[in-house]
Amino acid sequence: QRVQVSLAQLAQTAEAAGVRVALEFQAKAGVGNNLQTAAALVAAAGSGYLGLCFDAFHYHVGPSKPEVLALFDNENLFLVQLCDVADVPREFAMDQHRILPGEGEIGLEAIVQRLRDISYEGPVTTEVLNPQLWQAPTRQFGEIAITSLRRCLGINEPV
Repeated sequence: QRVQVSLAQLAQTAEAAGVRVALEFQAKAGVGNNLQTAAALVAAAGSGYLGLCFDAFHYHVGPSKPEVLALFDNENLFLVQLCDVADVPREFAMDQHRILPGEGEIGLEAIVQRLRDISYEGPVTTEVLNPQLWQAPTRQFGEIAITSLRRCLGINEPV
């Protein structure tokens, strides 16, 4: 109940400021560790200023199931973060194991298909918390990351 009250207050504050905020479920959290719970919490707040941040990593390593992808739509999905994981069992995957989307074993195809199904036009980013990848110069990494996103999303033209 405390989480619901806090989210409702956050939504009111966001509305007063004229911004939208997105709740990101965290796979290892005690509350809100999956898409289903996060979607229910956002719905309970009943505000167009509070939505979901869908993180492919937390979806993959947490208890969310593919059928719950139907829980996000253009009304409640505010942000998508894509990445991948390779050569690590999902139970042991940690943030530093994240790699660029499309280069690992996360089932990104189903996620991207859902985005197409709802004609999602919101922001899609990479979230790669892998210190080895940070070694690349910022501009070079940005170009590699955007190319990876385009490939995953089936976008051929430059952004």
